[in-house]
Amino acid sequence: MVRHRELARIIPALAEMKIFTLLVTSGVIPIPTNWMGLPRVRVAISVDGLPEHHDIRRKPATYERILKNIEGLRGEYPTG
Repeated sequence: MVRHRELARIIPALAEMKIFTLLVTSGVIPIPTNWMGLPRVRVAISVDGLPEHHDIRRKPATYERILKNIEGLRGEYPTG
């Protein structure tokens, strides 16, 4: 999400075009709350194992920072 300004325009446009979109991020930057309600848009957070292993590899995208950046976000989760 380094290009978050561009993504803020692209993600809603893709949803409007009814294109299924998966954004995979480290979670180092907060995810805009309005993306969570967009149809056909899914956001996934990539982690490398347990906090003690992940934090070494992904700093500054530490577990603590990821949890802070996704706090309060709710989306629809696929079932089945």
